[in-house]
Amino acid sequence: MARPRKLIPAYTKHRASGQAVVCIGGKDYYLGPHGTKASKLEYDRLILEWVSAGRPANFGAPESVLLISQLLVAYLRYAKAYYGGGLRGEYANILNALKPLKELFCRTNAAVFGPLQLKAILEQLIGQKLCRTTINSRKSSHRGPMP
Repeated sequence: MARPRKLIPAYTKHRASGQAVVCIGGKDYYLGPHGTKASKLEYDRLILEWVSAGRPANFGAPESVLLISQLLVAYLRYAKAYYGGGLRGEYANILNALKPLKELFCRTNAAVFGPLQLKAILEQLIGQKLCRTTINSRKSSHRGPMP
């Protein structure tokens, strides 16, 4: 008969380094010097996080990376269905607005896109000698409901 799995991962000592370690989901988490109060508090914190997350097997694994290019493809597919395609109209405005984003940040992780990247896009639009109203309209091109 198979031995039952432990409900809570064990607080153990890593022999080579003397550090406390706990293995959750196949990944070792080093907690500090073995036997110290700080390492036991870190162990408790990690176990509470793991239990509150529902004891997932992939605890601590990085989430999948979504690139700006993937986000653009999904959004343009939605926009074309919602607004209809064509060379004029809202869909064409969205294409113009997203062009600098595609050129500058196509291979960038969407999670790291922030105010500095938006500022770089605005600077590129200014460098194209576009007037303020055109830049502002491209900056806030989308007015419809989001999916």
